[in-house]
Amino acid sequence: MLIRMDAIPEEGLALDLEEDGGRIVEYIAGADFSIPSTVKAALTVRTVDKSVYIGGEVRCAITFECGRCLKEFSVDFQSPVSVFFSRRGLQESESESERELKAGDLDVNPFDDDDAGAGIDTNRVIASQISMEMPMKPLCMPDCKGLCHKCGADLNKGACGCGVEEHVDRRFAALKDFKVK
Repeated sequence: MLIRMDAIPEEGLALDLEEDGGRIVEYIAGADFSIPSTVKAALTVRTVDKSVYIGGEVRCAITFECGRCLKEFSVDFQSPVSVFFSRRGLQESESESERELKAGDLDVNPFDDDDAGAGIDTNRVIASQISMEMPMKPLCMPDCKGLCHKCGADLNKGACGCGVEEHVDRRFAALKDFKVK
């Protein structure tokens, strides 16, 4: 859904959105997860001093591949949304081609609202919020043991029995029998 600044009433908008998870993932470059169900968002949109504030919450189920054992698993995702948007022209003066960013500038997202059909795309807001909350290395459980590096057996199910010896780096072999008194 596109939100144009001139379409936001003074009291704001309350939006209950549902979007196909596959469509939201399309907005996320290099996504290594899937959203097999519907993404639900309850958003409040208000204008604040010639800017737009979007707040609320996003909920969905996300499917990952475990970074250690490669099993597919799903988690329920829930995250608050709090984003400010400002028209591009309001953020920079026409005489400045380059300017130093201030701390407050990092919290504001620019958008074009002048062109027909332009505005703030709620799907992009939702996709951005989801992508910021994704773990770097998703794990099916915190103590996942992963796969045996020799035979590929799932070590969460038990020892593999392939006879993998404990590897001791020979540079540290002398420390193997070291005892602290």
